Amino acid sequence: MQEDIFPAAEKILSDIENILKKDSSVKTFEIIPAEDNENKSPVFHQEECLGLASWCVQPLYCYVHRRLFEHRRNKHRREDPSNVARWLLGALLLNPDVSTFWNMRRELVKSYKLDVTEELDFTRLVLYKKAKCFEAFAYRRWLLPYVLDAEGKNYDPVPTESPLCIEMDITSTCADRYATNYHAFSHRRYVMALKESRGYTYPNFDSEWKSTLAWCQSNVSDYSGFCYRQYLLEKCLLETDTNTKSNIFKCIKINEYRLRSQLVMDYVAGLVVTSNDNNSQSNKTNEDSTAEQGPTLQTLDLLHGKARPTATSDDIVTGNNSSNSNSSSTSKSIGHSNSNSIATTTCTTSSITTTTTTTTTTTTTTTTTTTTTTTSQLVPWQTCFQALSYWVEECRLNEDLIRMYDDHETLWYQRRYLAHILTRLIESYRMYSYYKSEIIVDPRHRIMPNEYGNVDEMTDDKSKIKALLVQAFLNRTRDIVELAMKRDTHEKLVVDKFLRYLDDIGLKL
Repeated sequence: MQEDIFPAAEKILSDIENILKKDSSVKTFEIIPAEDNENKSPVFHQEECLGLASWCVQPLYCYVHRRLFEHRRNKHRREDPSNVARWLLGALLLNPDVSTFWNMRRELVKSYKLDVTEELDFTRLVLYKKAKCFEAFAYRRWLLPYVLDAEGKNYDPVPTESPLCIEMDITSTCADRYATNYHAFSHRRYVMALKESRGYTYPNFDSEWKSTLAWCQSNVSDYSGFCYRQYLLEKCLLETDTNTKSNIFKCIKINEYRLRSQLVMDYVAGLVVTSNDNNSQSNKTNEDSTAEQGPTLQTLDLLHGKARPTATSDDIVTGNNSSNSNSSSTSKSIGHSNSNSIATTTCTTSSITTTTTTTTTTTTTTTTTTTTTTTSQLVPWQTCFQALSYWVEECRLNEDLIRMYDDHETLWYQRRYLAHILTRLIESYRMYSYYKSEIIVDPRHRIMPNEYGNVDEMTDDKSKIKALLVQAFLNRTRDIVELAMKRDTHEKLVVDKFLRYLDDIGLKL
């Protein structure tokens, strides 16, 4: 009899099973080093932690392995599903990389022998023990639709109750416990796609962007986290595409839009672009131009190097029309935008539709306080400006990290990605006046390197002028390259590769 090989096996498995059934708050599982059984139970349970003494791991796994494969070979012989589930429990806690065991567990779920919610709790233990287990993540992805379907079509939970937010917490734990955990961030990407397909509110884009920002600042060598940031950035940029359904910018606070517009304007502050009209020569300082008006459609065109024949009243959102549509001016200086420009827009133009909610609270001293929250529905070109600000933010983050940390190849590869996206942003905006998915994310779309050439030379195409984004990116890149060249020898080699890549895509310093 197999029980003779390890008589205590069933008792150990039963103890583990009973603990998990009685205490659903158990979140961690560890193997505890122990040389001898000392006539004590090898199962330890304290608060949210479950442990198993190391001396019993090998004989216990051999026992459940034999049992399960014997059951698999003799399907005609009936076995109590509860016994099979208990053997699978022990097998997967000790070795979760066997896909056969997960498939057997799927069969039990489909036959209603296992509860889906309890299965999610169980796989959480597995992922704590082995944080980079692809099979466990795949099993959770298979379970999630069962959980969400059971809640009905109108289900849209708050973050504290959302199964998808729990998934985000689990992936964060896994990423912290195992470096370069690409499986965890791939699962995170799946959760965001599932949330979008179901129309849920949480987890939202803003919380993901901020949380991954903090994570990447603490894990500058972990490229898996930066890959996930790239995914979020592309989702944000594609929000300008009319075919998108994610609604990331469905309702933006006026203050948030103002701050993000300022972020873009600060990035290109001080740059001057000269037009193709040589009839007059004049330069305006930052204070004389956009500083008085704030970002406009013409500002967005200048950023991407796209020239329009004449600005119309519909193109102008802030400032007066004459100052923005003056075609005789040969230069436009990009500086700081007026912090009050968006507030003016909401009062005097119809380009932005605002909703104002006022709440009044009376205190015991009969003092009345009014709280006002203003939100905005952005017009298409403002959506482009909002999306562009995330690319700028990622560039600023990358520059700060390169200055702070020596010889991190991951940061330079992230810089390559940002340069790659920049060329596609310029190309897409010049063609469509928004960021089209076929250009931004489709690798089959090829961009000719000579499209940009030397940014110091004017193009013969009257519809194109020097893109301020390209100039700002190259100026800032030049600064960090000079700094890196003074540091480690290995970093110089990495920078040389990066510079060759810039040459290949037409962004030569």
